[in-house]
This record gives sequence, C-alpha cells and structure tokens, in this order.
Amino acid sequence: MLFRNISWLGDWQVIILASIVILLIWLHKGKQLYSVPFLLSIFSAGITTFILKILIARPRPIDGLILENDFSFPSGHATIAISFYGFLTYIAVQNADTKFEKNIGLLFGISIIILIGLSRLYLGVHYTSDVIAGYCVGLCGLWL
Repeated sequence: MLFRNISWLGDWQVIILASIVILLIWLHKGKQLYSVPFLLSIFSAGITTFILKILIARPRPIDGLILENDFSFPSGHATIAISFYGFLTYIAVQNADTKFEKNIGLLFGISIIILIGLSRLYLGVHYTSDVIAGYCVGLCGLWL
C-alpha cells in the first residue's frame, strides 16, 4: 500500500492538478518567471516519453501488482519524478534562506524522486532499465 501511494505521486492526474495549483501560487506571488521553464520541463519530458513508448513498444512485466495499460519503456512516473519534482526541488533550494533549508529541500526532493522510481519496480510494472531511462528523459526535460 505504501508504494502504491508513493507511485500515485507520479500519476498524470496528480501532476496536472499540482501543476495548476503551483502555477496559480506563482502567479499570486509574482513568481510567474518560473512558469515557462516549469511547463517546458514537464511537457518536453512527457512528450518524449509518450513518443518513446510508442516507438519502442516494450511490454510491461506480466506479474505486476497493479494493472497498467500502456507500454513499459521508459517509465513515465520516473520521467515526471525528475522533470516535475526535480524542478520544484531546484526552485526550493534556490529560494532557501539557510544552508539547512537548502539541504532539507534537496534531501526531500531527491527522496521523492528515488521513491517514485523504486515504487514502480516494487509494484512490478517496470523493469529497472525503464526507470533509469525515465530518469534520463526527465533529466533532459529538466535541463531544458
């Protein structure tokens, strides 16, 4: 149950809702400067993942604990973990006032990213290479 909940943090419905809330908060606080890079990170990584899933068409492991309907490679959850949570971690660290706050923000962000990838492996819906590839795609989106 724990890993299902952690995996849920990478579901597209959660990411869309959270993104809308975050964008509204930034707009309210006058931080809309973050909006375009944030959306670029998420959309570029998401589109790349979508295209790769179709081109590679790798079936998922057959003994997963939950049912997924699309292809396995690369992991969309791992991709969004890096592009979404990685971007938020970067912003949190950049805006932290103390070294302690920076370290806590970094630790929290990295932990979520790693746990989402591990949850996909634990649930048996991805192979290790799917998660690693998802992290790589997410890093490319974040780099943009």
